[in-house]
Amino acid sequence: MKKIIMVLIVLCSIDASAQVVFSKFKFIKDSPFGAFPTRKATDAKFKVTGTKTIKTMTVKYSGVDQVNDAVCSDIVGAVNANAKHTKYNFFMVTGPYEPGKSYSRWASGTFFYPTKVTAFPQEIFIDYMDKTSDTIHITKDNIAIFFPSIQWIDVDYKHGFQPSNTAQPISKTYWETHDPSPDSIMPNCKVSTVGGVYSLSAVDSIPQKNKEQLFSTAKEWIGRVYKNPKIVIKSENAPTQIVFEGQLTSSIESETTTTAFHGRVELNFKDGRYKWTISDITSHATIMGRTTTSSVENIPRYSMSRGERGAKWLIADLYGFISNFKANMQGQTSEDDW
Repeated sequence: MKKIIMVLIVLCSIDASAQVVFSKFKFIKDSPFGAFPTRKATDAKFKVTGTKTIKTMTVKYSGVDQVNDAVCSDIVGAVNANAKHTKYNFFMVTGPYEPGKSYSRWASGTFFYPTKVTAFPQEIFIDYMDKTSDTIHITKDNIAIFFPSIQWIDVDYKHGFQPSNTAQPISKTYWETHDPSPDSIMPNCKVSTVGGVYSLSAVDSIPQKNKEQLFSTAKEWIGRVYKNPKIVIKSENAPTQIVFEGQLTSSIESETTTTAFHGRVELNFKDGRYKWTISDITSHATIMGRTTTSSVENIPRYSMSRGERGAKWLIADLYGFISNFKANMQGQTSEDDW
């Protein structure tokens, strides 16, 4: 009985000394549009279990591969040209974080590695609002207290991926060195870059339909595809023109990110033919509930500095929307619903 009581006293005293507990601390995928397939974000959830309000907190940690070797992030210069390859990383957050409350925080682009790695903590540095501080060394005996979701690893810090810190050329992604599939490139699509802004257009012929029929077919398609066609249609002049704005692609979902293209579409109709123009194209990326909007011209995949290749990838990534619309104009129906 005395032994049981002593064990309980020890456990209680250990728990009382835990100033913070991380219920989650791990790497998650962080590659919107698939542009950076090896990029990871650090995702954390913690609760302040001590009695003092935390001002700032830093977790020192390493990326550990599947054979328990600490490894370096594969890319550092893309984030900071002066950064050096190291097996030690720092997850830093600023409060105030109050006792008894839980918080979720994440940092994007913290680690680049082609295979699975574990975010493994070594130390926690805490500064409190009362100007005191704590340093907590994570050991085999206390990791279950501070990081209950992480199993202890006997990490080998000597071996594992460690590139030179001398300047090395940054490896290129597939879309930097290759064109998209020829099947997704439309020969009659014209690309304008006037004013540094993309505009895509083409004229398609349907000899058997007059402008009234083309106008009606296009408007019916908008009504089927968009849940609120009255909102997306910005102007119409029957039977010669429709202008609408809305989502152009289905949402692409990864573990942490949902992305979609939006833009402005102008349709002009004449007997036997119509012209479509897509402009003001933006990317909407939602990460952890927060949405960021970027012009496609600012996305490396479509950069005008890459010449025709950037434009080709933009056409390829909008191919589904364009081909769907063209098929409907020919009389083929679609089940898409945005």
